Amino acid sequence: MSSLFRKLTPKSQKGTITLTYFKFRGICLPIKMMLEWLEVPYDYQHYYMGEGPKFDLSDWVTDKQTLGIDFANLPFYTEGGMRLAESFAILRHIARSSRMFYPKTDEEERACDVAQGATQDFRTAVIDVAYNSNYREAKDNFVANLSTTLGNFERVLASRQWLTGNKMMYVDFVFADVLDWLELMEPGCLDVIPNVKLYYVRFEGQPQVVRYKRSDKYYKFPVMSRKAAWGGEPVL
Repeated sequence: MSSLFRKLTPKSQKGTITLTYFKFRGICLPIKMMLEWLEVPYDYQHYYMGEGPKFDLSDWVTDKQTLGIDFANLPFYTEGGMRLAESFAILRHIARSSRMFYPKTDEEERACDVAQGATQDFRTAVIDVAYNSNYREAKDNFVANLSTTLGNFERVLASRQWLTGNKMMYVDFVFADVLDWLELMEPGCLDVIPNVKLYYVRFEGQPQVVRYKRSDKYYKFPVMSRKAAWGGEPVL
């Protein structure tokens, strides 16, 4: 277990974790939500994306060469002297360090691996819709086929509360957040897949999630960058 979670008191933790991304939800919100759930203090820093048509990212392009992070990317996470990139790697680290939301058996680990792959594919598909230059048509087609796209999730969730069983895992934070994107894109679209809809309502109803989403640390928009056809406004 990481020394952050094992040894430090909440008061002394302040400032020992830094999470860096942009000031839109993107793929970083599940990480923030997990830290908030665990009540682990962290500092959030963000890079600025310039206005179109160039959408300048020169500050990040310059800094990424000097960070000393393998496969430097955003978001990235620092904890003491440890630096880590890639959103799922960060989530897995936090889950493993806290001994929550992380598999304890080989069977659970295999289930998480599979669920992570399926969730990544689904998230990428929704992001592609949001950035499609013909967004309205792309969104309508995606929503029309949602029961097929999420068919495996619907089947799996018929017999369990969470993606891998009856215990919430790190991957649930990501899947639930992408479902939230969809509900913002097309309110009520999850109604055609009742098991997935029940899962979404269950996650959103968790006291820790409710508390975070009522706080001033949470913002509903922007979901995507200002490059996106949907979800990029308001720019913060």
